[in-house]
Amino acid sequence: MYEINIYSNVQYTHMAEVEWNQVTGWPSQVIDEILEDIEEKYNPSFWRELGKWWRGELRMEYKAGMTMDPDRRAREYGDDYDYMEVVYETQSYDHAVAVEQGIIDEYIDDSWNNNERAGGGGRLPDGDETHYVYIVYTI
Repeated sequence: MYEINIYSNVQYTHMAEVEWNQVTGWPSQVIDEILEDIEEKYNPSFWRELGKWWRGELRMEYKAGMTMDPDRRAREYGDDYDYMEVVYETQSYDHAVAVEQGIIDEYIDDSWNNNERAGGGGRLPDGDETHYVYIVYTI
């Protein structure tokens, strides 16, 4: 009798929870709505005050990015972030870059923002793909 052993070489890691709240449209028409939503949910001054109340033990970090596959990107972040919110969807690479850059420009000087440079730094897409802009964060 033969014994068959199958071993998996797949490593399972933590994956950021993905929330889909994306809007579509021309960047100039949706960027204010996206920024207002971010400000309502992740108001850095509110969290700083709350953190002071908890004696500075609260840690919040976030980053804006762009991808063609949010679930894959969330897996790639692994344990770096707990949550991902998809905020924009488009068929246009240039529109996705404009929205990502608009978000980054708004918060680039915030100490909890982990973006080190303006948007659009990834590889160029192959063909017509859907592009998503997201915020990943840890609280």
